[in-house]
Amino acid sequence: MSSVTLRRRTPINSLAQRLGVTHRTLRLYEDHGLVSAERDARNVRVYDAEQVARATLIVALRQLGVGLTEIGRFFCLPETDADRVMRDRLDALRRRKAMELAYLDLVLDDLAKGLSLTLSLDAFLKIKTAQDLAPMQAAH
Repeated sequence: MSSVTLRRRTPINSLAQRLGVTHRTLRLYEDHGLVSAERDARNVRVYDAEQVARATLIVALRQLGVGLTEIGRFFCLPETDADRVMRDRLDALRRRKAMELAYLDLVLDDLAKGLSLTLSLDAFLKIKTAQDLAPMQAAH
């Protein structure tokens, strides 16, 4: 047996199917420098275990609403800074989702009372105003 260790490599279509994205999405991540692929003997993009893990993380972050530019910056940070940044980002996402749920509860309450959706717009504006003010209040 040769001294070269054989690495398990995942073809692009298999990885795309596993992650629930298209092969074009994975190529987009590659174009942004977020993942890198090698080519096999048939010139098919293949990913090693490290790149599969990165792609998996990217897909999870995208589902949370994190943009590709932000993900790129995240990957450039030292691990301790990356943990802090991601924790802050997820806390902000949690706050935004709580605001959205509060709005949904107000709309459902209005509908249960027989009020029109027009009145629910007032509830939305109240929540939106509170959401817009939240970052300013957190800064103080």
